[in-house]
Amino acid sequence: MKTIPGGFIIFFEGIDGTGKTTQLKRTAEFLKSDGWLVETARAHGGTPIGEALRSVSLSNILRPPLTDLYISLAMHASLAEKVAEWRQTGAIILIDRSPLSMVAYQQYGDHLAPEIVEMAAAQAMSRFSAELCITYVATVDTAMERAKQKHTGNADHFESKGQMYFERVQQGYHAAAELYGCTVIDSTTASTDAVGDLTITAIRAAIKNRPH
Repeated sequence: MKTIPGGFIIFFEGIDGTGKTTQLKRTAEFLKSDGWLVETARAHGGTPIGEALRSVSLSNILRPPLTDLYISLAMHASLAEKVAEWRQTGAIILIDRSPLSMVAYQQYGDHLAPEIVEMAAAQAMSRFSAELCITYVATVDTAMERAKQKHTGNADHFESKGQMYFERVQQGYHAAAELYGCTVIDSTTASTDAVGDLTITAIRAAIKNRPH
């Protein structure tokens, strides 16, 4: 299998319904078929303790937004150790969501103080030192309609917050993408295949330009 010395981390970000998880799965299949060693994980979960915390995070237990920030930090800390092991194998590591979700959800969505969230996000991002972050965007109407079509069961803690909340979250993703130099891909009207082509193009460019 093809590998990269020190591994290569790619974050897939965006609100639900923008296609991030679909594109991660398609990318994993493409890279594996091309001979690469690939590992996948989700930042909100990804380890035994992370999955337990994910269940709490998605539950409708009432709590202050600061609690969600610390839950996210704990999940990222646990996953970072696992990802560090994968880096040693030279794998391309695809991660669904990233610490930037704290900026989008807790800072912009829940109005936590920027100085608190931005410091937490920066510390968590430094644990991974990802080579690439791809942020998928779409109009919130489009994203929510897509997410609704895939949704089964009762709305979780975040899904129940409504459109205005996700408008703010979307703004947060735009701000975080600009701050961290993420590649932004608009999936509002583009087909899944077209978004996939843009994704692979961005990844190939990042791998090619990676310092050796």
